[in-house]
Amino acid sequence: IDGAMPSSRDVPLELYLTSPNGQQKLGGLYRLLEGKLSKGLPIWKRIGFGQEAWIYSGPNGRWYVSNNKVVEQTNFQCGRGLISSSEHRNLLPVMLEEDSWQYKDQYGWNKDLQISFSIYPPPAPERLYITSPNGFQKLSGEYQLSTSHANGHPLWQRAGWGE
Repeated sequence: IDGAMPSSRDVPLELYLTSPNGQQKLGGLYRLLEGKLSKGLPIWKRIGFGQEAWIYSGPNGRWYVSNNKVVEQTNFQCGRGLISSSEHRNLLPVMLEEDSWQYKDQYGWNKDLQISFSIYPPPAPERLYITSPNGFQKLSGEYQLSTSHANGHPLWQRAGWGE
Protein backbone atom coordinates (compact mmCIF):
# COMPACT_ATOMS: atom_id res chain seq x y z
CA ILE A 1 0.00 0.00 0.00
CA ASP A 2 1.34 3.40 -0.93
CA GLY A 3 1.96 5.92 1.83
CA ALA A 4 0.56 9.42 1.81
CA MET A 5 2.41 12.00 -0.24
CA PRO A 6 4.83 13.99 1.92
CA SER A 7 3.69 17.49 2.83
CA SER A 8 5.80 20.39 1.61
CA ARG A 9 7.01 21.06 5.15
CA ASP A 10 8.45 17.52 5.31
CA VAL A 11 10.49 17.94 2.12
CA PRO A 12 14.10 18.92 2.84
CA LEU A 13 15.52 21.82 0.85
CA GLU A 14 18.86 20.02 0.61
CA LEU A 15 19.97 16.39 0.50
CA TYR A 16 23.47 15.00 0.79
CA LEU A 17 24.15 11.79 -1.14
CA THR A 18 27.02 9.49 -0.22
CA SER A 19 27.80 6.45 -2.37
CA PRO A 20 31.23 5.15 -1.33
CA ASN A 21 31.28 1.85 -3.24
CA GLY A 22 30.05 2.79 -6.71
CA GLN A 23 28.95 5.84 -8.69
CA GLN A 24 30.84 8.06 -6.27
CA LYS A 25 30.73 10.79 -8.92
CA LEU A 26 27.03 11.30 -8.11
CA GLY A 27 27.70 12.07 -4.47
CA GLY A 28 27.36 15.56 -3.07
CA LEU A 29 24.82 18.22 -2.25
CA TYR A 30 21.44 18.36 -4.00
CA ARG A 31 19.02 21.27 -3.72
CA LEU A 32 15.24 21.10 -4.09
CA LEU A 33 13.88 22.37 -7.44
CA GLU A 34 10.97 24.37 -6.07
CA GLY A 35 7.76 23.99 -8.05
CA LYS A 36 9.03 20.93 -9.99
CA LEU A 37 7.54 17.51 -9.32
CA SER A 38 7.86 14.03 -10.77
CA LYS A 39 4.94 11.73 -10.06
CA GLY A 40 3.80 14.24 -7.43
CA LEU A 41 7.12 14.01 -5.58
CA PRO A 42 9.97 16.53 -5.28
CA ILE A 43 13.05 16.72 -7.49
CA TRP A 44 16.51 17.77 -6.28
CA LYS A 45 19.38 18.95 -8.50
CA ARG A 46 23.05 18.67 -7.62
CA ILE A 47 24.79 21.93 -6.92
CA GLY A 48 28.49 22.68 -6.82
CA PHE A 49 31.10 20.62 -8.60
CA GLY A 50 30.67 17.82 -11.14
CA GLN A 51 28.13 17.02 -13.82
CA GLU A 52 24.52 18.02 -13.48
CA ALA A 53 22.55 15.31 -11.71
CA TRP A 54 19.06 14.91 -10.29
CA ILE A 55 17.21 12.87 -7.67
CA TYR A 56 13.68 12.16 -8.88
CA SER A 57 10.85 9.64 -8.71
CA GLY A 58 10.47 7.52 -11.83
CA PRO A 59 7.21 6.22 -13.30
CA ASN A 60 7.78 2.82 -11.63
CA GLY A 61 7.71 4.24 -8.08
CA ARG A 62 11.49 4.16 -7.55
CA TRP A 63 13.86 7.00 -6.75
CA TYR A 64 16.64 7.56 -9.29
CA VAL A 65 19.86 9.52 -9.23
CA SER A 66 20.84 10.37 -12.78
CA ASN A 67 23.28 12.57 -14.66
CA ASN A 68 21.66 11.73 -18.01
CA LYS A 69 20.32 14.89 -19.73
CA VAL A 70 17.48 12.80 -21.24
CA VAL A 71 15.96 12.69 -17.75
CA GLU A 72 15.54 16.46 -17.70
CA GLN A 73 14.54 16.58 -21.39
CA THR A 74 11.68 14.11 -20.76
CA ASN A 75 10.54 16.17 -17.75
CA PHE A 76 11.55 13.32 -15.43
CA GLN A 77 9.02 10.93 -16.98
CA CYS A 78 11.49 8.07 -17.35
CA GLY A 79 13.28 5.59 -15.14
CA ARG A 80 16.95 6.21 -15.81
CA GLY A 81 19.74 6.50 -13.33
CA LEU A 82 22.96 5.04 -12.00
CA ILE A 83 21.60 4.80 -8.46
CA SER A 84 18.06 3.65 -7.71
CA SER A 85 15.86 2.60 -4.84
CA SER A 86 13.43 -0.22 -4.37
CA GLU A 87 9.78 0.90 -4.52
CA HIS A 88 9.60 3.98 -2.34
CA ARG A 89 5.88 3.92 -1.37
CA ASN A 90 5.91 7.76 -1.46
CA LEU A 91 8.67 7.93 1.16
CA LEU A 92 11.41 10.50 0.60
CA PRO A 93 14.99 9.25 -0.03
CA VAL A 94 16.05 10.12 3.55
CA MET A 95 13.20 7.95 4.90
CA LEU A 96 14.00 4.71 3.07
CA GLU A 97 15.60 1.73 4.80
CA GLU A 98 19.34 1.27 4.28
CA ASP A 99 18.80 -1.87 2.15
CA SER A 100 16.69 0.09 -0.38
CA TRP A 101 19.53 1.35 -2.58
CA GLN A 102 21.60 0.00 -5.45
CA TYR A 103 24.08 1.37 -7.97
CA LYS A 104 24.74 0.33 -11.56
CA ASP A 105 28.15 -0.47 -13.02
CA GLN A 106 29.37 -2.30 -16.13
CA TYR A 107 28.26 -5.63 -14.61
CA GLY A 108 24.72 -4.61 -13.62
CA TRP A 109 22.96 -3.53 -10.44
CA ASN A 110 24.65 -3.88 -7.03
CA LYS A 111 22.74 -3.59 -3.75
CA ASP A 112 24.68 -1.30 -1.42
CA LEU A 113 23.89 -0.73 2.26
CA GLN A 114 26.31 2.22 2.36
CA ILE A 115 24.44 4.47 -0.09
CA SER A 116 22.89 7.11 2.10
CA PHE A 117 20.88 10.31 1.92
CA SER A 118 20.97 12.83 4.73
CA ILE A 119 19.84 16.34 5.47
CA TYR A 120 23.21 16.86 7.21
CA PRO A 121 26.59 17.06 5.48
CA PRO A 122 28.80 14.00 5.95
CA PRO A 123 31.57 14.49 8.52
CA ALA A 124 34.94 15.56 7.20
CA PRO A 125 37.57 12.81 7.37
CA GLU A 126 40.21 13.22 10.10
CA ARG A 127 43.05 12.48 7.64
CA LEU A 128 43.62 12.87 3.91
CA TYR A 129 46.45 11.36 1.88
CA ILE A 130 47.44 13.33 -1.18
CA THR A 131 49.59 12.02 -4.04
CA SER A 132 50.74 14.11 -6.96
CA PRO A 133 52.93 11.98 -9.25
CA ASN A 134 53.01 14.40 -12.21
CA GLY A 135 53.94 17.63 -10.49
CA PHE A 136 54.05 19.41 -7.16
CA GLN A 137 55.20 16.19 -5.46
CA LYS A 138 56.31 18.27 -2.49
CA LEU A 139 52.62 18.74 -1.66
CA SER A 140 52.05 14.96 -1.41
CA GLY A 141 51.61 13.41 2.00
CA GLU A 142 49.30 13.19 4.96
CA TYR A 143 47.03 16.05 5.95
CA GLN A 144 45.15 16.28 9.26
CA LEU A 145 41.82 17.99 9.85
CA SER A 146 42.35 21.41 11.38
CA THR A 147 40.11 23.18 13.87
CA SER A 148 40.16 26.15 11.47
CA HIS A 149 37.85 26.58 8.50
CA ALA A 150 38.24 28.24 5.10
CA ASN A 151 35.15 29.92 3.64
CA GLY A 152 32.99 27.88 5.99
CA HIS A 153 34.47 24.55 4.87
CA PRO A 154 36.82 22.09 6.61
CA LEU A 155 40.54 22.74 6.34
CA TRP A 156 43.33 20.16 6.47
CA GLN A 157 46.93 20.93 7.41
CA ARG A 158 49.99 19.05 6.25
CA ALA A 159 51.21 16.62 8.91
CA GLY A 160 54.91 16.20 9.65
CA TRP A 161 57.61 17.48 7.34
CA GLY A 162 57.28 19.74 4.33
CA GLU A 163 55.74 23.10 3.63
